[in-house]
Amino acid sequence: MITTTCLGEPSPSSTCSSGASSVSCRTTCRPARTCASRVGQAGSDTALSASYSGSTGKDLYTLENINRSNSGTTYLGSTVSCAPLSTSTRLSCLYSNINARENKGYSNYESVTFSLRSGNLFKKNLSIASYYTYSTTKDNLSSTFSESGNNFNLGLLDPFNPSLDYGNADFDIHHRWVTNFIYALPGKNLNGFAKSVLGGWSMSGIFNIQSGAPFTVFDCDDAYS
Repeated sequence: MITTTCLGEPSPSSTCSSGASSVSCRTTCRPARTCASRVGQAGSDTALSASYSGSTGKDLYTLENINRSNSGTTYLGSTVSCAPLSTSTRLSCLYSNINARENKGYSNYESVTFSLRSGNLFKKNLSIASYYTYSTTKDNLSSTFSESGNNFNLGLLDPFNPSLDYGNADFDIHHRWVTNFIYALPGKNLNGFAKSVLGGWSMSGIFNIQSGAPFTVFDCDDAYS
């Protein structure tokens, strides 16, 4: 079975404002779009199965400071003068920070899941469902406002090179194994009082094991030097 689902269509909408510290929005900002595909195969009562899932995000919302300190000396190779204002190292000396909201974000997710499900595994009164997933999630901005942990920069590092930030997402978990089971304790040979007290008992449990999220070392004190 193959399933493909797409959400979101382009539509222009934007609001812009100006000031000493400005917010800039593209007039062609589009809603974020995601496409997902799944392929799976299952068996009978005791089943082994494997499935693939993938999704792609396009035109995701981003936030970037396009007029940060030292950006002028980096991209223009010199300071900027706006008489009678003082010389600035920014791209524009008329403003301080300019936080632009655009559609420069993109992401990719792929995973394969292997599962074992049985209502009576090996005829031992054991019901089990076990799933192992290997996945990879990559993007260039895991959250629009960089509010997740270990983020020391607002938005994209380089607003003119969005692919610089592309890599493992903040929430990328490569390995995950989840198993739940119910085991009916043997009691069919019991009689009388023993059967009333000890019969019909079962054990159950849930195991959830996963790898950790990626860690990024930041040193942005001299990002434009």
